[in-house]
Amino acid sequence: MIKIIALYGFPVSYTSGLFKTLASEADISLRVLYCKNIDSGSADRRPLFLEGDDLSKIRWLEGFDYYFLEDKYNKQKPEQYYMYNPEVRRFIRPELADVLIIGCGYWTPTIWMAIKEAQKYNIPIITRMTVEGNKKRNIFLRGIKRIVVGEFCKAMSAGVYETENQKAYFQSYGMDSSKMFFGPCAVDNDYFQEQAKKFDSEETRKRLGIDKDDFVVSFLGNFIKRKRVIDIVYAMQIINKELDNIHLVLIGDGEERSKIEGYVKSEGIDNVHFTGILSNGEIGKILVAANVFVLPSSHDASSKALNEAMNFSLPIVVSDGVETASELLVEGENGFQFHVGDVEGLAAVLINMSTDRNKTKIMGKKSLDIVNHSGYDQKVVAIRKAIDFALIHKDNLR
Repeated sequence: MIKIIALYGFPVSYTSGLFKTLASEADISLRVLYCKNIDSGSADRRPLFLEGDDLSKIRWLEGFDYYFLEDKYNKQKPEQYYMYNPEVRRFIRPELADVLIIGCGYWTPTIWMAIKEAQKYNIPIITRMTVEGNKKRNIFLRGIKRIVVGEFCKAMSAGVYETENQKAYFQSYGMDSSKMFFGPCAVDNDYFQEQAKKFDSEETRKRLGIDKDDFVVSFLGNFIKRKRVIDIVYAMQIINKELDNIHLVLIGDGEERSKIEGYVKSEGIDNVHFTGILSNGEIGKILVAANVFVLPSSHDASSKALNEAMNFSLPIVVSDGVETASELLVEGENGFQFHVGDVEGLAAVLINMSTDRNKTKIMGKKSLDIVNHSGYDQKVVAIRKAIDFALIHKDNLR
């Protein structure tokens, strides 16, 4: 039996499904340690699990063993800098862990405490290699980052990456490629495909005031600057000059929402719909009514929304800032790519897709086929390869 301790920031649906799949392996004993009990992805960063909640009833925590570490910082501060959990030390012991998997950023104080304990007991460490690598920093901060990330990579026995960009990023900080294993960006495909069969497109369209024959463009995510949600609205203004049977449905919330809503109102754009934050179940009701999914981010290392949309047989139109498009998009077969900020190019693509509905539908079927090969099972295979590599080379840690 391989004993695994996985250290993560907070519960989210896509990692919880992965943990459930990993824990179902007959020769694995998994325990997940969470640093916080809030969802940093929500617009108001509200607590997921308030005092008195029955955690056993929360689907995100089903199917695996978990523990919430004592949080020494304010629970309303989800940033990795505020993850300080000295209690983690008591879990990093040979009798409790054969392998430590790290799913938090390298700036997290808790991570460095865990790394130190693992090194003390010669416990191999595996990292989830998802990063936002293009943040702008001054020369001083870049120097600090070079040191911090370099030391982090030295401490890793193996890693699992989702894109070639992520692999190259860690290589640039000194991590050997022989330690890296590809595992696709994944969500709970079965869950979302069940929703696609369950919900009725016409019912949702009727509720939104959209005709059953109209073309629906969708977006799902946080309304933050790097997502560039406003670019889809700009594209809609161009499209509206040529078509009168197209709608945009924006799912989510965030700091940019009021600005975008204000723009839509001031410009008199009446075919843009805002749903606000929705549960996974409610998201399905909207996506089942869409014809295409758009993600215009300036940079997006691991967008799970893309996978979710593809499970609803939606073709995808993504910017070249979306890293996982390299694995999930086959140009011209299940969608198209455009340059970040090219709203004219985005508009042209959507006009063409709207006027050739049969081809668009075929592209959606291709999306479903592609995402079916990017699930939790494939991700677990990669994790197991990383674990096997780490344990085989364990003696090299000394």
